[in-house]
Amino acid sequence: MIPLIAAQPGRLAPPAPGARAAPRPGRGASGADAVLEPSMPRIVARVPLTAGAARISGRCPAHGAGLRGRRRGAAALAAALAAASLALAAEAPPRAELSTPVLDWGKCGHRQELTKTVAVTNTGGGQLRIEKLRSSCSCTAVKIDTQALGPNESAEIAVVLSTGTVMGYLQKYLEFHTSDPRSPVVKIPILARIHDEVKAEPWVLPQFTAVAEGPPVTQEFTLMWRAKSARNLALENLRCSDKAMRIAAVPIKKDGIVAGYTLAVTIAPPAAEGLFNGNILADLNGLPWEFRVYGQVFVGIVVEPAYFQFGRIDDPETAQSSIVLTSADGTPFRLLDIACTPVPFLAFTVRSNDAGTEHTVTAKIAIADRASRFFGKVRIRTDHPKKDLVEATCLGFWAAEAKKG
Repeated sequence: MIPLIAAQPGRLAPPAPGARAAPRPGRGASGADAVLEPSMPRIVARVPLTAGAARISGRCPAHGAGLRGRRRGAAALAAALAAASLALAAEAPPRAELSTPVLDWGKCGHRQELTKTVAVTNTGGGQLRIEKLRSSCSCTAVKIDTQALGPNESAEIAVVLSTGTVMGYLQKYLEFHTSDPRSPVVKIPILARIHDEVKAEPWVLPQFTAVAEGPPVTQEFTLMWRAKSARNLALENLRCSDKAMRIAAVPIKKDGIVAGYTLAVTIAPPAAEGLFNGNILADLNGLPWEFRVYGQVFVGIVVEPAYFQFGRIDDPETAQSSIVLTSADGTPFRLLDIACTPVPFLAFTVRSNDAGTEHTVTAKIAIADRASRFFGKVRIRTDHPKKDLVEATCLGFWAAEAKKG
């Protein structure tokens, strides 16, 4: 039996089990306002614990304890998310990103060594490998500080450009391979403008031919703006690298502007026989400039050209090359013997002038051995009092034979 107790006046008691809920104070069943009578008794049922049930002792946790628990839960969730993020990053492929897409040095002078760097960053996951780093030109040297990059790590590639003595627009590239599946091969353009606004004509002087302790030899060339300019072409601090050379410059004016210069190079032949070379140096439009001069000094006999040049050999039956031996001081001489190494690689014919001061030696192919490199040494013995032996090189290459079928 469920015991019944009387409710306190003015309070609502919960309905007994199975009883219909009474209307809320202030609102009747029909929706009209109801009046609560404080003196009216109410019946409330107290339900005892069923068999086997137990009453839980203690009290609700404090507010601070619940906040600390929530914070610990949030920290644990953040750690789990970070671990999951790292796991996903490790599974993601590496990705190579460059700090700059091109290495451009702009305007440069001669014989300068200029350095630029480019950074490679792994913005993906896993390990980024950088391999087979190279440049397309020997004028550049490259170096990298590390070749294995984890996520968000970077490597620095240093590129050193040696400008040399070329004149014009330089366009090369830096290349390397990566483990990035999107960019397995990376090419970075290397650009430089080395006196590209100025031209030299001829761009290189013909070889000087001089006689030892003979008269000076002079050659000329010009320096000009490539396109019409409103500025003077500035050529300053003009000098030579060798005491046996002299240089003189005469301005070329157009419309009141110095558009260029005519330069005369004079060589006073030294006493020693052999090759010589030197350089003309200056500051051209504020940047270092250099122009090479080379030649050969002869004693007794002048040899032009200095070697037998066959070039590409398509038909060994008709291929030939000649050199001319001329007395430097007008003394007549004879050719006593001509030998070639390897033997019998070449056959020779000689044609001489009536005075015996000039002899043309023509070489033809005696045995066409395509399996061997086309190269030989020629030794010519003479009875000239100042030059009894002349040596010349034989150069050429075989044309590739067409494949049958």
